[in-house]
Parts: sequence; structure tokens; C-alpha cells
Amino acid sequence: MIGRKKATLLAAFFTLFNSCSVIIFNIIYTRMMLKEYGSEINGLISTITQFVSFFSVLEGGFTTAAIVATYKPFSENNYILLGNILYTVRVFLRRITCIIAILVLSLGILYIKLIKSPFSFFKTYIFLLCSVSTVALNISILSKRLIVLQGCNREYVISILAFVSKIITWGISIWLITKKTDALIVYMCTLLNVILNIFLIYIYEKKKYPDVHFNGKYDKTLINGTKDVFLQKVANTIFNSTDLIIVSVFIGLSASSVFYLYTMIFKAVSSLVESLVQAPFNSFGNLVAEDDKEKVNSYFSIYWTVTLFVATVLFTTTGITIIPFIKIYTNGINDYNYIYPSLVLLFFGQYICQIFNKPFGAILNVNKKFKEQNFQCVVGTILNIILSLSFIKLIGIHSIVLGSFFSTFFILIIN
Repeated sequence: MIGRKKATLLAAFFTLFNSCSVIIFNIIYTRMMLKEYGSEINGLISTITQFVSFFSVLEGGFTTAAIVATYKPFSENNYILLGNILYTVRVFLRRITCIIAILVLSLGILYIKLIKSPFSFFKTYIFLLCSVSTVALNISILSKRLIVLQGCNREYVISILAFVSKIITWGISIWLITKKTDALIVYMCTLLNVILNIFLIYIYEKKKYPDVHFNGKYDKTLINGTKDVFLQKVANTIFNSTDLIIVSVFIGLSASSVFYLYTMIFKAVSSLVESLVQAPFNSFGNLVAEDDKEKVNSYFSIYWTVTLFVATVLFTTTGITIIPFIKIYTNGINDYNYIYPSLVLLFFGQYICQIFNKPFGAILNVNKKFKEQNFQCVVGTILNIILSLSFIKLIGIHSIVLGSFFSTFFILIIN
């Protein structure tokens, strides 16, 4: 068995590698989409994806609570208890997936009319169907498989297999764009990626963990804190998903493309930092399960210091270089203005506050202290929506980012 420290280092390395590859691909892919299909279609794809992701709130963070629940049975090799937990997860996620699909496919009819798609209603609805299929497979099948690897601290395996599936589908999608294939066909590569990832995870788990199974008794009491995690999930999903939806409905799809581009860059940097921040998550969970408080406190001090240093360096560099980069990146794309220096400061504040808050959220979750996060998550989300909508007619996109910045800062201060 691989040691906890080595597993954490491997998780950090491979997650970082995976994040870098995603950043490189997204930069290439988005540029090609903008050049080939224009800002409006790029904005459509972005907002459709965000709209469907919004309904993943119904999963309620159940998988997070389930991962925490698996730490103890894994440490005790109690496969009967583990089987009951995983069976409960399987049943619950299937039910939630059906509800999500029904809601998305029904409410999507209204949403498509609100965003004024450049395509026909039928074709736009196919985009929606493809997106909801991707989310459904992610929740009902991939999530339950990933719980096994996360529970036994094999996060690095997830990153390796995810990279393999992505590199294949990335190659296909880029080739399709160069062949000037219809945007809908290109978008379907996201669904192919999830299917391939599920297949690779399934093969690995069958070989490495033959004693792990998803059969047992349905007992939701085995997974503690689901109601509290659900509230967190609702708040966080609304917080992260409404911005792009508000832009697309109240400003337009081309503006959504601008918002998406800035968000993509800052999220890319954020994902690099999160590679380090998230890597020790399951190791902390294992330490907590063993009641080793001294080690938890000692490691958390190092964990927090590294997070502060890395986040400050990377986000400061991004803030300085992002405008020159976007000018070069959007050269030749004249259908909408992409240069907004005033957005940079707001995005910088929002994302650096989010990263500074991550270690506190992680340590609270692995200790099953979900209630401690609920108040700030709910109030922060409400504050975000109110501020975003209050000034949207006056300052446009800036209102959305302003709302996110102040609400994120509020959550950090409370924590």
C-alpha cells in the first residue's frame, strides 16, 4: 500500500499536471471556437453548460458526505459497511439524476427562449440534451466510482485516468474544429469524454479493488451531515452558476463570451492553486478518522502558509498580465469588445478570496463540521445575487463580478 504522504504528493503532482493540461487545452480550444464560430455561439455553449450545471445543486454535496463516510470502513477494511454506504450512494444518485434530467429538459424550453439563440429552437435543445446527458453520467455513474478512489486516498489515479480520457477527446474536438464541423458535433465531445472516463475508472477499480462492491442495504443514516452539505451545495452552486446565466439573460450571449473568457483565465489559475489545496483533503480525512489531532494541526499550519504564498504569487502575476494576453488572444475577433481593465481588479479579489478560504472549508468538511459553513454560504449567495442584479443596468458585467467579489470577501471574513 502506498503511504499517506506519498499519496498526497502524487495527488498534488498529477492534479497540478492535469490542471495545466486543461488550461492549455481551454486556451487553444476557446480561441479556435471564437475564430471559427464567433462570440455568440461561444457564449451560447458557455451559458447552456452553466444552466445545466446549475441543477447539479440537487446532488446536494451528497458525494462529499459519502467520501467522508468511507474513511473509517476503508481504514478498518470493513467491506460490508462500505458496501452498504456505496449502495446507498448508487440508489440516491440515480434518483437525483432522474429529477435533474426532468427539470432541465422542461425548464430548458423557457431558458432557450430567453437567451435568444442564434440557432433554431430544435438545434439549441439538442445542445441542452447533450449537456444534461453529460451531467447525468457524471452524477449517476462517474461520481459513485470516484468515491471509492477518494475514500482510499487515490486522488492521483483519478487525475491520471481523467487526463488519458481528456487527451483523446481533446484531439478529436480540435480535429473537428479544423475540419469546420458543426459546433454541435464538436460540443458532443464533452459527452464522449465522460463516457471514456467512466470506462477507465471502472476497469481500474475492478482490477485493484475486487472486494469493493455497490451492493448492500439502503441506509442513508450511514452518511452523516447530508442535510448540512446539501445546504452548502445549494449555496455554492447558486453562487457559482448564476453569474453567467444572469449575463446571458440580461446582457446577451456575446457578453457571456467575454465574461466566460475572463472567468476561464482566473479559474485556470485557481485550478492550479487548488491542485495543491485539494491534494491533502483525503489525507486530512484519514488523520481525523484516526483521531490524530496533533498531526492535523501541525500539517494544517504548513498547508495554510503554502496556500497563501502560492495564491498570492500566481494571482498577482495573472492580474498584471491578463489584459496584454487578452489583447493578443482576441486579435482578429471584432464582433465584440473583450478589453475591460476594470474587470481585472474585481476578478482578482474574488478568486484570491475564494482560494484563501479553501483550506478552512476543507478542514471543516473532513471533521464533519458542515454546519459551521452553512451560514456564510447562504448569506454570501444571497448577497451575491442582490448586488449582481442591483447595478446590472448601470455598470453591466461589472455588476456581476462586483457581487461575487463582495460576497466572497464576506465568506472569507466570517471563516
